[in-house]
Amino acid sequence: MDVKTSRWLGKSAKAIGVVRVSSKKQGDNNSPGVQRDGIAAHAKAIGLHLVDIVQIEESAKSSDARVKFHAALARAKKEKVRHLIFWVWDRTTRNFTDYELLEDLIRKDQVVLHVAHERWALHAGSDEGDWLKAEMNTLVAKTYSRQLSRRAKESQDAKAKDGWYPTRPPTGYRNAKLVGPSGVVKDRGGTIELLPAGRSLLRRMCELRLAGHSLEAIGAAVVAEGLWAALGRKNRVLRAGDVEAILKHEFYAGWFTWRDERYRGKHEPIFTADEWDRLQATFTRGHYGSPLAAAGALSGFLACAQCGCRITYDPKVKQSGKRYDYYRCANGHRAHAKRVHITEAQLLGQFETAIANIEMPEALAAEISRVLRETHEVTRSERRREIAALRRTLEEVQARDDKLVSLYIDGKLDDVTYARQRDLFMTERHQAAERLSAASEELDDKYLATADRIFELAKRARSLWNQRSPAEKRQLLEMVLSNPRLDGVTVRWEMKKPFAILAEMTKGNDWRARCDSNARPSASETDALSS
Repeated sequence: MDVKTSRWLGKSAKAIGVVRVSSKKQGDNNSPGVQRDGIAAHAKAIGLHLVDIVQIEESAKSSDARVKFHAALARAKKEKVRHLIFWVWDRTTRNFTDYELLEDLIRKDQVVLHVAHERWALHAGSDEGDWLKAEMNTLVAKTYSRQLSRRAKESQDAKAKDGWYPTRPPTGYRNAKLVGPSGVVKDRGGTIELLPAGRSLLRRMCELRLAGHSLEAIGAAVVAEGLWAALGRKNRVLRAGDVEAILKHEFYAGWFTWRDERYRGKHEPIFTADEWDRLQATFTRGHYGSPLAAAGALSGFLACAQCGCRITYDPKVKQSGKRYDYYRCANGHRAHAKRVHITEAQLLGQFETAIANIEMPEALAAEISRVLRETHEVTRSERRREIAALRRTLEEVQARDDKLVSLYIDGKLDDVTYARQRDLFMTERHQAAERLSAASEELDDKYLATADRIFELAKRARSLWNQRSPAEKRQLLEMVLSNPRLDGVTVRWEMKKPFAILAEMTKGNDWRARCDSNARPSASETDALSS
């Protein structure tokens, strides 16, 4: 019987061809061009009217992710298109959920599924041999998809361990493909390359953020300055959420996370470790937010103690041209019925108290610094003795281990005894090495240099404050204070730990008992006792 007159073809000759590729760059024998030509030839051979050929770029392994595939089925049902033509079976599905969906439509005689490459079709009248063939093809396609996914993951994990980000890098970088000896660009392999435009964009965004500007203002600035477009971005708006995501992406500091593992990347970073720490600190030290055109010295520094919104800069200019630098709560949560303004001078006047609290007489600062160094020297001496003892322990363990190996080689120890003793030696060596490392780290005297800088600031705190501009005063406040907030017109804050200790020291003479649990008389006290 002529296939064109078969009952399963039905009264409608309308057909939709479905071309599916897993990616835009797929170039095997299932490429879009091959599939289109094969589908068109099949439709013509059996007398079907090809209404359209739909191209789908999505994986077939998961039914939930096949949005375009389900949309094509819905369209066929809506337009009463009876015939669906695919090139080969694994272009239809690689999961049994979609297979069962197709089987249900086919058995209800609503759809006829054609496999053009093999010149066969599944319809309501197909025998069980055809259905078994379809199920086996689905199983093979599913297994292939699983194996392909496993190999891809293994390859990506290996690349990550080697220090290269396995997928598309973030804004400002690109995947640089390897070029073969003949000049042909290879599909596989390659490195990650920093674009000059990417460096300019990120450095500018960081500069604006450190200056205290809001995320919205940063996005507007880099778009207006053409830095966003220089990377090929056509959208004219860079939203605050996107700016935040970019500025928090540790890829720019030379690190990346892949499958919950953190790796040191081999790509060129944009920021040093210190620059990155400073940038990330802007997301934890308070509320930022001021337009570039209207930024005050304290813009983004304070938060409202009552509603949590940022304290925004709201200057007023009189007709005479005189400018008044006011600040107020942004009132984003509509918690305040009335705006309350406070001048920049009033805010700085209240903050001056915090600076005054850490100021101490030069003699007291010198005495504290001297005692701190004496304590540190005692600790260093103890650590040196501990290190020497630990090194002797390591040498003894090594000697015992060497003797153990000699006995084993001479056949004087059995395997079980040798293994047990060797494990004990390894554990003892490991513990001693860990203690040695910890003791060596405690010899580090970097904190003394930090303490010297803090004491130098404490000796000249008030004079430094009075000599600085409002913007410089803000930098000093950021060094000393945490969680600054405005409660109505009253400024509140907490002192950062080292400065909080200094403030306590300046209140009384009992500071030393808290600094050194093993109190010893100072040189002046010793002289007084001896006299």
